This record gives sequence, C-alpha cells and structure tokens, in this order.
Amino acid sequence: MNDWIDEDKHFFSYDDNNNLLTDLYQIWKDDDWLNMKKETYVYENNILVKDMLYNWSGATWEIIYENEYGFDSNSKQISTENYRWIEDNKKLQKKRTFKYDDFQNLNLVLFEEGDTNNLNPEIDYIQFNDYLDRKFSSGGYKIEIFWGQTTTPVINETEYKHNISCYPNPVSETTNISFSLENESYVSLQITNTLGQVVGDLITNKFMESGEHSFDFDANNLPSGLYFVCLKVGGYTLTEKLIVSQ
Repeated sequence: MNDWIDEDKHFFSYDDNNNLLTDLYQIWKDDDWLNMKKETYVYENNILVKDMLYNWSGATWEIIYENEYGFDSNSKQISTENYRWIEDNKKLQKKRTFKYDDFQNLNLVLFEEGDTNNLNPEIDYIQFNDYLDRKFSSGGYKIEIFWGQTTTPVINETEYKHNISCYPNPVSETTNISFSLENESYVSLQITNTLGQVVGDLITNKFMESGEHSFDFDANNLPSGLYFVCLKVGGYTLTEKLIVSQ
C-alpha cells in the first residue's frame, strides 16, 4: 500500500454562536505547510455583513476583495457591495440593491457594475415569494412587481407542485440536489453566486419526464459563501439557498 501524501488543508474558526469566522487554506510544499489564502467573515446579530479574501504574499496577508451586505431593521437584505483592492485602494466595482413593497415583499433588484464613480445598471434577476411562500425569479433589466390582495385567492392545485432540496447543506465537497416534477417539462438547473453569476450549470433546457430527479454537484472548487440553486421549470424558477463551507 502506498503512503498517503499531504497535499492541502483548511483551518476553520468559529465564534460562540457557531458562525464561521476564518477559513485558512494551506498547501504542503518543501516539507512544510505554506499559507495560500484566507477568508474572514464578520457578523452583526448573527447576520453575515462582510466577508474578505486575502492572499499570502510570502511575508504578509494582502486583501483581494471585500463583500459588504446591508440589512434593514427587519433583517431584510437591502444591498450587496463588491469591492476590489487595487494598490491599497478600496474600489467599489459591483453593487446589488434590493427594495421591498409595503407588505415587505421583495419587488425590485438592481444590479450595477463599473467603478466607484460610475456604476452602470446591468441585467439581473429578481427573486420573490408569493402568498403561498413559493419562490420565483425572473430575468430582466429593471423589474418591479406590484402585489395585489384578494379576500379569497383562487389557487390552481395542479400548478407549482415542484420542490427542490440540497443535501448536505452546508456542503464542503459534494451535495445532492433533488427535485420533483408534477408534469413533463423543459428544465434548467444552475448554481449562482450572490452576484447572479453562474458558477455551475447542471442542466440546460432539457426535456424531462415527471417524477423524482437528482443530480450531484461538486462544490470543491467554490470558495466558502452563500449560493443559490436555481431550478427553471417551464415558465417558473424556484431557488434554494446553498451554503459552501470549505
């Protein structure tokens, strides 16, 4: 039997509330463990408000990017700002703004990209829940959804009988994504980050039979953080949060 050879490793630290604080990544080289990168996380009232990525220069840690997350008094997310550090200067490069109606329903998501002084609107998707707490999203440049109320809503029992789940979640290596289809349909299944960028494309507009389906997703190459599993079935999109903890 061949001996096991060290390759790389992660060190994790947590606060008293079991929130992930640091993720230190090292590789084995020349008979020693060498620092490569480090991610740190900041919380307020157990809500993630900032994460930062550092690279090891050989003598010190150099910050590469920083994400800041804003929340209102109801703990609803209102913004995501992505900063890059260039020559020791912190520059805003991407921003995502969330707005809500009087009933606290998410009704607008705006994605802007550029530099600190010139952010340009870009295409993004909006995600929302209806009165049955079903999750949907749609593509578009700037989308506003106006919610109405009825005293006796009529529900078509044959619609929306799809569900999606991930196990394990949080995941460090591979997670199994399962979903059910009430009827045969064209299906797409993607993994996106908090900026809406696709980081995994499992199914692309494939015709699938009704019933239970499952796919394995390898998260080994993803940095720790929050992601979304997006299942597009016909004209609807369902999403599920996926947490990667390397």
